[in-house]
Amino acid sequence: MKLINRNGTVKTSDLALRLDCTEETIRRDLDSLERANQVVRSHGGAMSIKDSLQDLQHHKRETREVKEKLQIGKKAASLVQKGETIFIDESSTALAMVDHLPTDFEINVVTTSLLVANRVSAHTNTRLYILGGLYDGKSFSFGGFLTEEAIRFMNIDRFFFSCKGIDSVMGGSEANEERARLKKNLLKFAKWRCLLADHTKLGLKAKFSFVFPNEIDLLITDSGADSESLMAYTQAGISTDLK
Repeated sequence: MKLINRNGTVKTSDLALRLDCTEETIRRDLDSLERANQVVRSHGGAMSIKDSLQDLQHHKRETREVKEKLQIGKKAASLVQKGETIFIDESSTALAMVDHLPTDFEINVVTTSLLVANRVSAHTNTRLYILGGLYDGKSFSFGGFLTEEAIRFMNIDRFFFSCKGIDSVMGGSEANEERARLKKNLLKFAKWRCLLADHTKLGLKAKFSFVFPNEIDLLITDSGADSESLMAYTQAGISTDLK
């Protein structure tokens, strides 16, 4: 519990090595802790109750699962086609795709994130649109009524977004109500919707659901999620890409 509370998330394999016992023992212990409402189980490990409910500062999110987010970001960026208009949300996972966006042809990037905008501004072949509104210092992004109204005037070819957790039955969810509502609105105006979620988010459910499985065109995750564990998402109608 000290490790979980300090790091936010833990992996079963890492705990087994550190505590010198089998992974099966760790899984049973984590299951017991979840039943006692002390942790939230995720694919291959567990997350602290506090982290699963809270909307963390962006800089804290950026330091977690860095390698996994890089894998996901590279794959997501490779899907962008010439002349497309894409929306990149404020998540640290989606931010990881910006540095890998194509630079040899023109694209249009729409975002509410100042961090995304700052990185995209260095791309000479990219036209950047920033949707303003009420500023949120936690995520360095805009939201609220003005942002939601502006979305109605954008024709989005591809929407790249992340979430707090993704469940095969309930879909994607967020800890922040305003952010969940904004993403729900964006889904209405996007032709193609791609969820970017590292393996620690698989199976998690936060407070506010905003997207059902049948509204997700593609789920991109990392190599920490095995093909067998993704079967539930495939059966729910979500195409998956394991990187």
